[in-house]
Amino acid sequence: GATLFFLPDPTVPYYQSSFQERRVFRSQYASASATDMGSIISVDWYSSGRKHSAGMEEERWAFDYLGSRTELFVEDQRNQQTGHSSPILVESMAFDNTSSPARNTRAATPASAS
Repeated sequence: GATLFFLPDPTVPYYQSSFQERRVFRSQYASASATDMGSIISVDWYSSGRKHSAGMEEERWAFDYLGSRTELFVEDQRNQQTGHSSPILVESMAFDNTSSPARNTRAATPASAS
């Protein structure tokens, strides 16, 4: 079987940004043999902000919203005939900082302190 490596650059959420992502992987196979099946290796990674940029020292985890959802479908002859398939894996996460007390005490922008 084949292997798909999905290794995008990391997402860098900046100050007061909102980001939402949905990734869907669909894999097909013709038999149930384990030797015929492929693999998917996917990385979903994030930094804490632009913490090493000049004037951005307070930007760590200062975004408003960051959400991600990954769905994996494995389709075989059965669900191809019916036209219906359900994901065998769903991973979802969300960070919502819009009501965080720490966020409300920050300056207007990270660079405004300079």
